[in-house]
Order: sequence, then C-alpha cells, then structure tokens
Amino acid sequence: MSWTPERFDEMARLWANGWSASRIANELGGVTRNAVIGKLHRAGMKRAAPSKPAKPKAPRPSRAVAPRLVIAGRGAVVVVPPAGPPRKELLAHAWQPLKVSTPKVWTERQFGECCWPVGGEGAETLSCCAPVHKQGWCADHFRLGTNPQPKKKARSLERMALRAAA
Repeated sequence: MSWTPERFDEMARLWANGWSASRIANELGGVTRNAVIGKLHRAGMKRAAPSKPAKPKAPRPSRAVAPRLVIAGRGAVVVVPPAGPPRKELLAHAWQPLKVSTPKVWTERQFGECCWPVGGEGAETLSCCAPVHKQGWCADHFRLGTNPQPKKKARSLERMALRAAA
C-alpha cells in the first residue's frame, strides 16, 4: 500500500500518542513495522522525551575478595589461592623487590625461590627469592607473568569442586 497524506497523518498522530511502530503498522494495515520506522525517520519525527526523569544508577558494589577454597571429596582437591593486590598495582612495581622477598644474585638463589628479576645487570642480576607458588615464581610474579584466569573458568572450578564434594 502507498503512503497517502491521510495515512501519513494517521501514522504521525498515533506516533505522537506513544504508539509503537508495530502497533501503528497493525492499525494502518498493509505496511510493516520497518516501513513505519523508515517513514518516521525520513520525516524526521522523534519521540518526545519521557516525562519521568531516568533513575540514577546505583553504584556497583565492590567485589568481595574470594576466600581460599579447599574442597576434598572423592579424591578431588581444588585449591583457589586468595586474591592478591590488583594487577595494575603489581605492574607498577614489577621490577622492584617484594616486601616478603630477600633478593639474591641470580646464581645464588636456592630451589623453591622465585626467579623473577628485580634488579642488577648481567651476572649481578638479582632475583626475587620469595617462596615459589607455581612455575618458579612467587604468587605475585606468577600473576604478572601469566594472563589472568577468566571468571568463567574460576566459576567452573568452583562448580567442579562442589560436585566432587557431594
């Protein structure tokens, strides 16, 4: 069906009264919702602002630090380490010794001590030497040296642990 001036005026009146494009299309008959939207757009017609002001969004609550989780059952044990400082804070001090470490020359460090370089050059390179968490690094340096674990995977680990405990 074509857009006669009468049909266009009817569409404009219904739009001004707050009708949806789908409802207008059904009322007029022979046109689709998209045809109504296109005609309104080409005519430059916009809805009036809503009479109620939008509710201000409540601030998002801060994330709670996940406690250490150890669940055993059916021979399965899942350990989730406690969250450390945020990654951005760690990056700012990545090449400085940690408070819990006793930096040593690279060649003098012992097995089980973090090998993350924290100073010196060449043969005098110092390593962190905090207790190892995984793959030769302490927990903070492990977080820096690897990509963060996606939330989805962490949740699936928790579900797996709960299933194993049941």
